Amino acid sequence: MNTNDMIYYPLKLSMYNIMSIYAKNFYIYNTLHDVLMRLTSKDYKYLNAIGSSQIAQKEFSESTLLRLMYKNGLLVNIDYDESDMLLQRINAHKYGGDTLINAITVLGCNMDCSYCFEKWYGSDELTKNEYLSDAFFEKYIKYLHIAFNERNYSKLKIAWFGGEPMLAWNKIKEFTPRIKSMCESNGVLYRSSLITNGTLINKIMPDDYGLLDYIQVTLDGTQDTHDKFRRYKNGKGTYSDIIESILNIPNEVPLVVRINVSSSNLEPYKELLELLAYRHITTTIDFSPIFIYDNPTAGETVKRDLVGLRLDEYIDVESALIDFALECNFMISGTLFPSPLNSTCWRILPNAFHISADSKIYGCVANLGETNNYYGYIDDSGHVIKTNMKRWLEDKYISITISNKCRICQYSPLCALSCVHSHDCTPYKNPELVIKRAVLKANILGKSRVNDFVGF
Repeated sequence: MNTNDMIYYPLKLSMYNIMSIYAKNFYIYNTLHDVLMRLTSKDYKYLNAIGSSQIAQKEFSESTLLRLMYKNGLLVNIDYDESDMLLQRINAHKYGGDTLINAITVLGCNMDCSYCFEKWYGSDELTKNEYLSDAFFEKYIKYLHIAFNERNYSKLKIAWFGGEPMLAWNKIKEFTPRIKSMCESNGVLYRSSLITNGTLINKIMPDDYGLLDYIQVTLDGTQDTHDKFRRYKNGKGTYSDIIESILNIPNEVPLVVRINVSSSNLEPYKELLELLAYRHITTTIDFSPIFIYDNPTAGETVKRDLVGLRLDEYIDVESALIDFALECNFMISGTLFPSPLNSTCWRILPNAFHISADSKIYGCVANLGETNNYYGYIDDSGHVIKTNMKRWLEDKYISITISNKCRICQYSPLCALSCVHSHDCTPYKNPELVIKRAVLKANILGKSRVNDFVGF
């Protein structure tokens, strides 16, 4: 963003500007600075006509639009390399955090979802260590003690993950007070979330919800649609049990309902949202589109059981999804909306790890259970024994570089830190979708700096 009074000419449009028309209005959005402007038809045509041309001092000084764009980073000096700023921000984001993030993963599960890529939980090697044990927690608490002494963390964020973490709820309940106490004695803020299939939430007693900061469950449409994909191991559907379980969650406990959006449930989602509203379930909705990928990872391949959507198909329905959810008085997850460096892969963050019930440490959930694809393990003394130092250093401690192709891509700030396995930027590379999401973000969340040149 330009903050200096001295302006050096000539100028040029930022390489990270995206322009498109949405709801008969004209917009420009800068992906690097997260700035949205609505334009007149005349100014929209004018900026399109400028393209890569230089802007001289006289033209700049006579245009209120150009001065506003310069102030907000949508217009820069002709010699200014914006990709350097992006790279600096990326590595500052990678190394600047003071939060320790752990996804503690129960390897067992009581369901057999057709599209789940986590099929490792039934492997012979893991059957003896599927669930969280006393021994695991004793090692983990020692690990935290060492971590807090080695670095001045301000926050510990734990995601109880799976498999199905509720299979280990009694142990989570038993040891969480000790973890919280250790955080308090070290001046570390404790936050936790439960990522659950929802079938066993009834195991949580009313007084125990205070151990969690939010809960996420997944529903894939109404009962007929949901039960086709999300079943118990005996083949029985899970929909009714999940609905009854989340009805018992107190309203003061934040609940996120994730809906995998596919061709299979475009219509049933409305009925689902109406039902949740009718049952007075207070929740945030997280729409998770299942895209068709040209080069899918293993997880994306099995998700095709849900009949993936092409990007253009999803563009047509996303606004309707969000509008209907808002009509039902639900909140919308901020993960849907564009934000620079918002989608950050845990694998590249030095302080983020998946820790499995057998005490092994992984960089990515996609690697859980892979016998030769983990960094190391926590030993009985709480120390991390690194068995794959090369992978650890490559993922966690080597500065990120950007290919020449990505450096000049206007979408790079939105996807530069996304999944290192697939790094499929297809969902980002559509100006209409990005503008639509930026407008929705500005209207709903109010988190985008909005400069409305003509007034809404």
